[in-house]
Amino acid sequence: MIEIDSDIIEYINRVSLMDDDILKDIKGQINGYSPIIRPGVDRFICFMLELKRPKRILEIGAFVGYSSILMASYAPWAEVTSIEVNEKNFVSARANVEKSGLKNIRLIYGDALDVLRFLNEKYDFVFIDASKGHYNEYLDLCLDLISKDGIIIADNVLFGGRIVKEGPVPHKHRTIVMRMRQFIDRIMNDRQLSSCIIPLGDGLAVIRYKGRATDERY
Repeated sequence: MIEIDSDIIEYINRVSLMDDDILKDIKGQINGYSPIIRPGVDRFICFMLELKRPKRILEIGAFVGYSSILMASYAPWAEVTSIEVNEKNFVSARANVEKSGLKNIRLIYGDALDVLRFLNEKYDFVFIDASKGHYNEYLDLCLDLISKDGIIIADNVLFGGRIVKEGPVPHKHRTIVMRMRQFIDRIMNDRQLSSCIIPLGDGLAVIRYKGRATDERY
């Protein structure tokens, strides 16, 4: 089995770069700050959008709008709803969306744990890139909103490799590591879900919702 070393990661990142002017401009704004999705992850998301062709996309964690614009650009047939809790980031995301000229993005300012309870549409595709300590709660709420056979992608599930390392966890990371391990255990064992972990970026969980336990088909 091939070992994924830094040279392989660098190569994948290099060949996966997205060339759109607005996306490059946003990357310039943040100067490499980590909350933006990593090279390779954006390309994978676009591939999944082409494969799934969702009508409605839900994003939890807009940051400054990079992934919202990415998904709306590569799925122009879809409506993108994106939630951001940080006011400064929300203002930046709104400005970037306006600059992009895209009309299929709806930005919502607020805590996703509150906002998700008031959404009443069904979504075919969900992208979670927000507070890692709340992934289980996001999943609970998303399962009420996702359509059957819908796709959920959760970013950063390996948390810099801390999830897989044995031994004591530094106190400042302990809660997140515990909760993320619980999240991964859940998605890999829940009969309603079909899931896999991909070592791309900081780790992606790709989840297909098969249906409630009362449904005939899984």
